[in-house]
Amino acid sequence: MAKSRRRFGRAAGVIFSILLIFSLSGCESANTIRPDPDHIDDNERFVSIEKGLHYSVFYDKETGVEYFWGSNASVTVLVDKDGKPLIYEGE
Repeated sequence: MAKSRRRFGRAAGVIFSILLIFSLSGCESANTIRPDPDHIDDNERFVSIEKGLHYSVFYDKETGVEYFWGSNASVTVLVDKDGKPLIYEGE
């Protein structure tokens, strides 16, 4: 019975630690600047190339690098199968 309680205590500790890590990792500053996909074309540097209901794909005119903007306000560099950034080459 003592072994069973120790196992439960360890499992509960591990689960609590994991939940604590996940809850703290989602925090961000209230001052975070988020791109607005509806006004991305107003910007001189970024050009929208595809818009969906919950996402937008745009590229940087200076570098040609393509980015994905998700509805959760995250921006991600699009990469090819080798992990290199996708470069916009026009339509």
